Amino acid sequence: MVQTWDSMQRQQRPLAPIVPIVVYHGTQRWTVSTDFHALFDLPAALQRYTPTFHYHLSDLTTARDEQLKAMAWLGA
Repeated sequence: MVQTWDSMQRQQRPLAPIVPIVVYHGTQRWTVSTDFHALFDLPAALQRYTPTFHYHLSDLTTARDEQLKAMAWLGA
């Protein structure tokens, strides 16, 4: 993310938004918060200095093989 923005800044281009995405295909359902800020157990004094954003979660735990093969963007 930083490298992308750094490159854009050197080229004097406006910064592009970056949408964080997690594609998960484990054996159990994803249970971690999609709120990045909630992933850290920080004292209140430090919380304001951590990034506050959400990431998009694509939990494929219950997807059947046929469904995965139909998702061309995964390259499955």
